[in-house]
Amino acid sequence: MGIMTWFYKYGLPGAIARDLLKKYKLAKNISSDDASDSEDDLMQTVIGMWLALNGPPIIMGKDGIDKKIRLEIKTKQWEEKPPKSLYELFFDILYIEAEISSEESKIYRDAGKVFVDEALKERMDFRQEHERRMLLLRRLGRFN
Repeated sequence: MGIMTWFYKYGLPGAIARDLLKKYKLAKNISSDDASDSEDDLMQTVIGMWLALNGPPIIMGKDGIDKKIRLEIKTKQWEEKPPKSLYELFFDILYIEAEISSEESKIYRDAGKVFVDEALKERMDFRQEHERRMLLLRRLGRFN
């Protein structure tokens, strides 16, 4: 296993992926009693769980101003248009935590693969969503 493979799998992208998948499964188990919960409701629950453990005031005390600004940007975006899937939320949180965006094409692509692999271990399949996003970014000229 190369150092970069190890970094992605066991470093920040892997940790974020595993954390979100655990939160999603917990939210899904909690909501299984209430059949009226939609995927949007589950996403709001996962976002709430993540913000409770990682958002203000916690992020304000230990992190730099740049991370605080990224958090503010994403929380405003979530209020206007929340992520539709756990895959989208993963990239939002990756941006907040490490400022990794689609402009860092190799890192972004590899981080997405880590998320897909971790999700498959939990019997969740985001391969098609990942392929669609990578194809779109290639068409936009972000990836080679």
